[in-house]
Amino acid sequence: MIALLFAPVSRADDGSVSWLTDLDAALQKARAEKKLVVAYVRSGCGPCMVKPDKAMAAAETHAPILHLERNFVLVRIDIASPSAAVKALADKDLKLPVVAALDGTGEVLTLFPKISEPNLYTTWLSDLRTETKQLVRSGERRVTDPAEADLILGDVQMRLGLMREGLARFTKARERFEKSGKADRAEFAQMYVEFSSYLMMRQDRTSRDRALIDLMRLVNSTKWPENAADGWVAIGVIRYLEHDRAGAARAYRRALELAKPDSEAAAAARSTLRSLGETVIEVPAEASATTTTIRVVPPPRASITGRANFVAVTAPHVAKVAFFLDGAYAAVATKAPFQARLDVGSPPRLRTIKAIAYDRAGAPVGEAITTINDQIDLFRVSIISPVTETLTGTTTIEADAQVPEGRRLTSLELFWNDEKVATLEKPPFRHQLQVPNGFGYLRAVATLDDGVSAEDTRTYNSSGFVANVEVAAVNFAATVVDRAGDRVPNLVAKSFAVRDEGKPVELTVRDNPEEPVTIGLAIDASASMRPLLLDVLEIADLFVQTAVTSQREKMFVVAFDELPHVVRSATSDVSSLQNAVFDIRPAGGTSLYDAIAFSLQQFRNVGGKRALVVLTDAREGASQQSAEVCIRMARETGVPIYVVVPPFGNMSRFGSALENITSISGGLVVYGPKSEQLPAIFQTIRAEILGQYLLSFVAASDAKPGTWRRITVEVPNAKVRTVSGYYAR
Repeated sequence: MIALLFAPVSRADDGSVSWLTDLDAALQKARAEKKLVVAYVRSGCGPCMVKPDKAMAAAETHAPILHLERNFVLVRIDIASPSAAVKALADKDLKLPVVAALDGTGEVLTLFPKISEPNLYTTWLSDLRTETKQLVRSGERRVTDPAEADLILGDVQMRLGLMREGLARFTKARERFEKSGKADRAEFAQMYVEFSSYLMMRQDRTSRDRALIDLMRLVNSTKWPENAADGWVAIGVIRYLEHDRAGAARAYRRALELAKPDSEAAAAARSTLRSLGETVIEVPAEASATTTTIRVVPPPRASITGRANFVAVTAPHVAKVAFFLDGAYAAVATKAPFQARLDVGSPPRLRTIKAIAYDRAGAPVGEAITTINDQIDLFRVSIISPVTETLTGTTTIEADAQVPEGRRLTSLELFWNDEKVATLEKPPFRHQLQVPNGFGYLRAVATLDDGVSAEDTRTYNSSGFVANVEVAAVNFAATVVDRAGDRVPNLVAKSFAVRDEGKPVELTVRDNPEEPVTIGLAIDASASMRPLLLDVLEIADLFVQTAVTSQREKMFVVAFDELPHVVRSATSDVSSLQNAVFDIRPAGGTSLYDAIAFSLQQFRNVGGKRALVVLTDAREGASQQSAEVCIRMARETGVPIYVVVPPFGNMSRFGSALENITSISGGLVVYGPKSEQLPAIFQTIRAEILGQYLLSFVAASDAKPGTWRRITVEVPNAKVRTVSGYYAR
């Protein structure tokens, strides 16, 4: 028998994987480390195993596969082994060779038979890693309660698309519950028998409708609220699959009403309602003096446009809330829950929403501010109270902090002028201050666990007014190349001929090789990318390693399916960026335009050289925004956009729209590059970003705010790629 030994393969962070050869030891290790076992099960036929062994070895030359494999206990076994665990596995009558996922008890969870297809193997490992926590939980429950273990496993199998296997698990769970006399759990399992039957029979309308009717009958007749809540979650999924978003939202809201606040059904309902763009407000059951006076909750969308609902969560003594949009009065709410529907316009722009809380006597008691269409990892501290401009005597000072996800607030300090008056460690951030007579300023400084700080300052008891003169500067980047495509170096202001609506402007040029660089990488993580996940991850990994080579170059990573989300904030840590890329799991539709708009938002207040690179198959279908919105945002931000559509992408349907977006921004779109062309393409993109000239001039004083003004930029004997204009402010 031929045995191929697996040698550790290095990756960017010098990690490696190792395969055990004892299944019993692997299961014991998995139980101890709360992991799953990935078992490569070989047949006893030596010649038959040559190709599969080579395929498994070849798979481990890919960094994304190594990254995923390291989440599991790996074991390589021959089915003829005398081990008790292997004999139990042999009784399953598996078709060999195969890669099997097992829990710590040895239960077979899912199989991967297509060993020679590394793209599919990557997707299989990615799905398995995402579901590891629940699958480990299923294995732990199997020892004491096999019926509950079957429920958990069936739920995971449904999410993995294993409908038949999930239905079998739910049916087995129901039978076990019935046998043990647990009527409530048997009914719950039966609900999911009907739910999985519906999903399996979606092409058979009669059987599908019968399953849905039976499910709704159970949900409406049950005497157990917890079962009803879970049943409404299942109905919500069905309504969503039927493209009935309103029906899905109603079902999830019903689930939230019936579910216990800390239950899985409540968590699923809250999460899905937010993904549907619904505002979910959770007010403490017993609001008290420990409640923050006021906080503004925007809609749970990455990019907010049009008429949107804003909610102010307040303490009990608040009787009225006034809402302001960018400083202008917009609406008032006179009863809880205090909310207002505001028109924030289109495309998604940075907007400030302020809410002022008043008590029953009509006195302002608190003020909260939030921004929309801003950086997702924005860290901000705000002084909530006092709202008045004049302070005397003993005054309650209150502040609040908006903390990025994944970070922890370590302290919030209050200063009167330059003297620290309080250090607060947990909300509500309140302090009684004896205010000295005369002019002074109050400062709140918040600090995160990584040392990053934010502050807010307000002046009080001021006897005069300070006049501010705002000069509107127009800032943008330009790429200048000669006929051979090489950068034209050493250009200065007089090298450029720049015109604003045909009129020459006085230009400032920055060409500092040490200028900070920020690159956004937006990766299509929709379901259409699943069959080629490995290719996508390796292309993204290649760009990360090409683009980030020093501390002055930072990159953030956005993944997008039906919604865009930041998976790694801006960093120069290549290993951290790679891990973020390798952890992407494709699912759902493609919101390409939303992703571009959202990614451009992340460049707000970011200086230096900037660019956005989008890796997508261009199969748009789920965006709320349009190509026109992306074009307008590209004009407003001045960030060059580069779109790379791999060979497996859609190179026709959205071609002109992508070309318009990229050309207007000063970037470009690359269709169908061959794998051997990618290194040179990425080097060219990097060189263009690093070689940007940063240009600025003062906008014309007579420019009407909001109007589009055309810019022309020329350099003799050279080609210039840059923005085509700007919106006057």
